[in-house]
Amino acid sequence: MAVAPERFDEQLSVLRKHCVVMSLGRMLDELRAGTLVRNAVAVTFDDGYADNLHSAIPMLERHEVPATFFLSPGLLDGKSSFWWDELGWILLRGHALPEHLELSIEGTTIRRVRPGQETVQRPSPGTWRGWEPTTEPTEDLYLDLWKVLKPLRRDMQARLLSELRAWAGMREPAPVDARSLTLEEAARLANHPLAEIGAHTLTHPTLPAHDGATKRAEIAGSKQACEDIAGRAVRNFSYPYGDRDAETVCLVREAGFENALTTESRPVRRHHQLQHLPRIQMRDWNGAEFERSLLTGEL
Repeated sequence: MAVAPERFDEQLSVLRKHCVVMSLGRMLDELRAGTLVRNAVAVTFDDGYADNLHSAIPMLERHEVPATFFLSPGLLDGKSSFWWDELGWILLRGHALPEHLELSIEGTTIRRVRPGQETVQRPSPGTWRGWEPTTEPTEDLYLDLWKVLKPLRRDMQARLLSELRAWAGMREPAPVDARSLTLEEAARLANHPLAEIGAHTLTHPTLPAHDGATKRAEIAGSKQACEDIAGRAVRNFSYPYGDRDAETVCLVREAGFENALTTESRPVRRHHQLQHLPRIQMRDWNGAEFERSLLTGEL
């Protein structure tokens, strides 16, 4: 999704060279105790992609780096794409799309016009990432529709994706190159000595968009489901998309999570509250680029 395997391998080498790499559990224990060293680093993954087990774990073993994997157990069927990947497959393959789009969402009609029929042919279709500047109308359309689909219920997301596939002339869902783990694979991951399991809700909703009962079911349900997968207590939670409101934070604490992680891109400091911990999003840097960013404080 963000970092090519060969670049991740280089990044792990840089971390081992310059940082004290430790598990997230150890990092947060030492943060609470006030004993955390200045250059401590913990590695985390969100969502539960199959490549966490099949690509990341072998490299983590080679470099002896532990990692925490935040799972959304309700999405771990091993045969489906996450909705944002499906949306990308529909819009960002470099194929010509109809200029006009109309969608109906709970009585509201959304109309979009994609100016121009030509697309920019990238060296490898799908290499653009949503945090990068857009260069063509389909990327703008992707961001626009991502915002529309993000707060919806899963059944509504699935219906709209089906309508978008029909609009784009696609008969089948996207191939599952970026599939989720299966529950069996998740259990194998959880049993690896370098792996720590965290919870990421059951089905990855943006929690502030939903009512209290839904939030509670997603948060508490994910703790139980992740503990069933791991066979041990799960202490840490990661907010989907980093989104949270006051009720969400209270429910995370009520469910028994000791810590919760956001997507705010800055280092952890001693003053940070344990339910609002930041993380730095990695980019597809090679080892030299990553080392320079790390040593100059650009991260």
